[in-house]
Amino acid sequence: MKLNPDCVRTLLLSIEDETTYYNSWDYKSNNPPSSLNRYSPEEIAYHARQCALSNLIEELHVYGNCEHIQIKDLTPQGHEFLANIREHSVWSKTKSIASIVGSKSLSTLVQISAAVITELVKRHLGLT
Repeated sequence: MKLNPDCVRTLLLSIEDETTYYNSWDYKSNNPPSSLNRYSPEEIAYHARQCALSNLIEELHVYGNCEHIQIKDLTPQGHEFLANIREHSVWSKTKSIASIVGSKSLSTLVQISAAVITELVKRHLGLT
């Protein structure tokens, strides 16, 4: 399956919205969060696995035929990446640069988003 960066972002936003210290993110295909309606349960499970492998989420459990997915929380790296790409303008710029350089891997998206934020901070401080 091809990695869909928008699915990753939507998934991370949903996890952030739903998790607390006591509650994990709980996806059920018969009642998915509205933000994830456009993705199949298999797509969500696949992208969750990629996020787990990239250390963006912790404790992924997939049950049945992807009908039920549980994720404990975002990792510190997941929170940082999401903070960097939360704003639509930063996310659009990140995806645009990824297309130009020809790589949309999660590690590349994480690096690009950090560089975009660094550049925005420098510009805001008048350092560029």
